Amino acid sequence: MKRTGFTLVELMIVVVVLGILAAIAIVSFRRQGNSAKAAEVPGMFAEIKRSQLAFQAENGYFLSSAAAETTVYPVLLATGEPKRKKWEPAANSPWANLGVRPPDSWMYCGYATIAGAANVAPGGTYGKNIYNQQTPQTQWFYVLAICNLTAETATDTIYVSSHDRETTVTYNDGD
Repeated sequence: MKRTGFTLVELMIVVVVLGILAAIAIVSFRRQGNSAKAAEVPGMFAEIKRSQLAFQAENGYFLSSAAAETTVYPVLLATGEPKRKKWEPAANSPWANLGVRPPDSWMYCGYATIAGAANVAPGGTYGKNIYNQQTPQTQWFYVLAICNLTAETATDTIYVSSHDRETTVTYNDGD
């Protein structure tokens, strides 16, 4: 007598294989989502750098948006990240004075730009790192983005670039 159909073992193997494939797909999908959220950073960095250079040409110095690296705008939410936040700086705020016009008015990340005079060392951890623990000999500024790209972890991804740097340094890359 010839049997047709699948045995229970064969069906269980198929279910396990499908489960493994689904897990791989979910991880890949999340990574792509995080990459899409972080894609705002290069455009914002370019806009902030452009605004800083224009401000410096007009006023003779670079402008800090805050006194500390952790003071970012728009302010990161205490819970429920990642959620988009509206970019609408108050009149006469450093961001308004710089004239930063983001490519999109809704942000996943919070931004800060810290500036200083020639021969004055950056004070923050990321500022010291971006200038290799050296004191810049000219006026300087650096740009920082803090992004919580996943709701599962409290660890923020941090992006940093300086006035004289084309590349961006990434810390905690979504871990």
